Amino acid sequence: MKKKNLSAAVVVAALFTGYGAYDAQRSLGMDDTLLANVEALANNTGESVETEICYVQQSGSPQMSSKKFCDSKTDDTHIYSCPTSESFGGYSELQKDRCIK
Repeated sequence: MKKKNLSAAVVVAALFTGYGAYDAQRSLGMDDTLLANVEALANNTGESVETEICYVQQSGSPQMSSKKFCDSKTDDTHIYSCPTSESFGGYSELQKDRCIK
């Protein structure tokens, strides 16, 4: 009887631990791109990732042109995929970042 209770307790603890990890990942907003970046860093295959320049779109900017605009979540710690095509909008040469080709 004690072995059954112990086994059941271990299974329940494993389920709570798994759900806790899933919930932590979800609450941190870890999306597929971020997880792919983490996985690539963990694998550390030595392969370089090709990047190109994207621009931070700015409404009301005096400079307007067709550019590849960065994902709105791009910052110093997150690099997202480049858009497949250019779009028209305001930008500044001082507000640009990298995106993954």
